[in-house]
Amino acid sequence: MCGFCGQIAGRRHWSAGPDRSRPPTGAEKQRLLRLAAKLLAASHIRVTPWANGFQVQGPTGRKVLVRDPGDIWHGADQVATHGFDPLDEAMLDRLEGA
Repeated sequence: MCGFCGQIAGRRHWSAGPDRSRPPTGAEKQRLLRLAAKLLAASHIRVTPWANGFQVQGPTGRKVLVRDPGDIWHGADQVATHGFDPLDEAMLDRLEGA
């Protein structure tokens, strides 16, 4: 399935909030992008909005499209040059300071 079709089909992720029948609002999406950008910056991974989801780009330019905020971490692992661990202690410390 292509990335566009994947964005249209499928169920909403639990992280989309209590009303999973709708995509995140613009404000919710921006808040998630700011937080993800802070956490992924040290790994040189970028997250940008794309349709109803997100585009995750690694340091080599490789890109993946993800539908939900919870999938950002899987996308980061796919594009990272040395893998990505969302439970890394240094990353969790940055999260607490965010």
